[in-house]
Amino acid sequence: MGCCRSFTTGFVCCAFAILIVTGSALAAELPPGFRLEPVLGGLTEPTALAETPEGTLLIAERGGTLRAVEQGVLRSGAVCTVAVETTGEAGLLGVAVHPQFVTNRWIYLYYTDGTTGRNKVSRFVLTPAGCSAKTDILADLGAGPSFLRNGGGIGFGPDGKLYVATGDMESGAAARDDASLAGKILRVNDDGTIPADNPDPASAVFAKGMRDGRGVAIAPAGPVYATDAGSTTDSSSDELNHVPAGGDLGWDAASGDSGGVYDDPLVSWDPPVGLAGLAVFTHGAFPDAAADGQDSDHDRLGPDEYPGVRRVDDNAEGVCVGSPNNGLPCTSNADCPPRPDVDFGLFNENAFCEFRDEMAEYCPSGVPAGDDACGSSGAAGIDEPDESCEGNLFAAAGPGTGIVRAVLDPADATALSSWTTFFDATALPDCPTGWRAVLGASDGFLYAVADNGGGSAGALYRIVYDGEIGPREVSRGSLFPLSVSKGGTDTEVVVRWE
Repeated sequence: MGCCRSFTTGFVCCAFAILIVTGSALAAELPPGFRLEPVLGGLTEPTALAETPEGTLLIAERGGTLRAVEQGVLRSGAVCTVAVETTGEAGLLGVAVHPQFVTNRWIYLYYTDGTTGRNKVSRFVLTPAGCSAKTDILADLGAGPSFLRNGGGIGFGPDGKLYVATGDMESGAAARDDASLAGKILRVNDDGTIPADNPDPASAVFAKGMRDGRGVAIAPAGPVYATDAGSTTDSSSDELNHVPAGGDLGWDAASGDSGGVYDDPLVSWDPPVGLAGLAVFTHGAFPDAAADGQDSDHDRLGPDEYPGVRRVDDNAEGVCVGSPNNGLPCTSNADCPPRPDVDFGLFNENAFCEFRDEMAEYCPSGVPAGDDACGSSGAAGIDEPDESCEGNLFAAAGPGTGIVRAVLDPADATALSSWTTFFDATALPDCPTGWRAVLGASDGFLYAVADNGGGSAGALYRIVYDGEIGPREVSRGSLFPLSVSKGGTDTEVVVRWE
């Protein structure tokens, strides 16, 4: 599959306008069976993503506007606008939605104030008419002379507390200074007051030693994770961190693996890959994306006969096909006797017990992800396509890499089992660039935004799974039907998004 980042009225591409699928192998920018689907364009330097309980996606744009996507359509105009400083990397950098949004309508924005020039977090009431009732939650997080290393990660945990990842504001010493809010992971109540159970009940600091906290995500069970952006200018690494309460992540005394001197990252990249926004995937499976709502093999994560991952059907339960027991559970063909000829005029009815991959067999039923108990092939530690993504960490990595996936140790949420480049934006030409944020939305899809070089070229994408190789059905809910026709040779198929 190719990539696309352009959007036009009446003709939208995936692999730009036309994708020619040949008999030869193509470079794979996503694992087999997954694909990148454009949702909408027209975004100006998108920086962050959040979702309301009603399913509205909120997209922060660096210039100070907050956009809303409702049922796949970008609402015209901004739903909220804040005056921001845009020098260097400054701007509107983060957005979070209060857990009780349905009743209080509160959203939280992390931005560089255009009047004071300081990074801050403010709370707003979001109504159909826009934002109102601004309340500063963290009024002064600081700012550097060049407006670099501002941080911007923000999100609520299951404890109802707001977690904020700040940058060191171009001062490594500030990251080590317990009295400074720069270079920290902060934890505050929804009104900005300090929780009594913080590591220091007199301080908002949850952990220190961050260089540039671009993303923060909290798992349903409570573990806190953060991305810390590095740079070749000071030989610092990109880091994906588990953040312990009272922890010291090392900067600026160390970057990357310190050998246990500090709370070392789960994984680090040197040279950096542009690590930015972070999300915990809280769904066991990507939804079936076939147009008819049914995978051909009755499962959600890939056919039984998928290359290398044929299922063992470990619960040995199936469904009768044919027979008077059609549609009823079965464990063998004996449970599905053929219907008598006298009733239906059928001869030698082919009734049988069809063993299916059911959700009870997948990791969400209790089997940890990545342990190979959910698939019948692969050595220990290899996460096959039919295993769960539950609890995995996904991080945006621009300008080129795309999206990385980290699989945590099933027995220890503070340790890494493996990591992969889940989406390789460098695999094929014309793939989107400048990946800034990811979101595991309530519909089960993984969404991501890319700025595609700046200006109004930014776009929203989602990663879907349809288990097919080559031409596919269009995903449910897509605005762009898919047509397929014969190509110029016997080994070519032309795929058009219309």
